[in-house]
Amino acid sequence: MGAAWPTPRRPTLRRVFMRRTKRHIYYRPLEAEDTLLVVAIWGAPKGQAPDL
Repeated sequence: MGAAWPTPRRPTLRRVFMRRTKRHIYYRPLEAEDTLLVVAIWGAPKGQAPDL
């Protein structure tokens, strides 16, 4: 789920857009724990991504 959005520090980072709130959720899957770690929730209208 979500699009791959890798960074040098977080190569497994992904992001999904929430249409109603116009926010992106940036997260990392933690496969060993079968969990998602939310790294940031960012307003899409800002026009730039957070420093992750």
